[in-house]
Amino acid sequence: MERTIRSVVGQTYPHVDYVLVDGGSRDGTLSIIERYSSSLTRWISEPDKGIYDGMNKGIAIASRLVETDGQERFVLMLNADDTLYQETTLAEVASFLEQQPQLPDVFCGAWMIHPEHGRYLQCPGDLTKLPGRFVLNHQATFVKASVLAKNPFELKYKIAGDFRQLSSLYLQGYTFLTSKDIIVSDMIINRGATSDNWKQGVEEGFEVVKLNGCYRRGAKEWLLFRKQVVRLIKRVLPRNASDAFFRWLAVHYKAM
Repeated sequence: MERTIRSVVGQTYPHVDYVLVDGGSRDGTLSIIERYSSSLTRWISEPDKGIYDGMNKGIAIASRLVETDGQERFVLMLNADDTLYQETTLAEVASFLEQQPQLPDVFCGAWMIHPEHGRYLQCPGDLTKLPGRFVLNHQATFVKASVLAKNPFELKYKIAGDFRQLSSLYLQGYTFLTSKDIIVSDMIINRGATSDNWKQGVEEGFEVVKLNGCYRRGAKEWLLFRKQVVRLIKRVLPRNASDAFFRWLAVHYKAM
């Protein structure tokens, strides 16, 4: 949590509204938040119905800020333990967007991944594939607050809510812009929700694919098989012999 906060409050870009939403933590999180409270636009700590419910609370706060001063804002959701890539990240994003003839509704940059087997860069993929495959990353994606206010996260999803939201925005005709040259976030992949509940993630992901009209017969079964193979290899091969293989696999197939 503190790494995340420091990466935001240390940005060189001055025009940042930092809204922090905590799900009612009972550990030392509140003392950390209070330590940085003077650098936060607003923070709340209360029980929620899951990560996407917490994000919707953040969206509501951002929307009220827009209503108050009439200034549109781009919103980036940054999970605890994830950080902005460097202190100039937001300045680089702002400069890039200011050079565009028209602001997009959604902007996604690249992201650095730190899984258990190494460190590598991932970039946004072909947007035409977004309805059938999550070719973006939520922690590297900026969306206009006014767009999010009309398209909050669906709480029935526990893992694939970001895929559902962004693919829906694409299908609705909102404008997207990507860059492989701007690294937005630095993400540590550990035994978090997506890793532990990978089967649920697959099920939810393919539910979104079906809703988007892109489902292909046998695709879910093939992905489940591929992920099982990956986990078997991790148990069998020594780490120093498998790291390079898993980096390649993660980049090309997202079969972590």
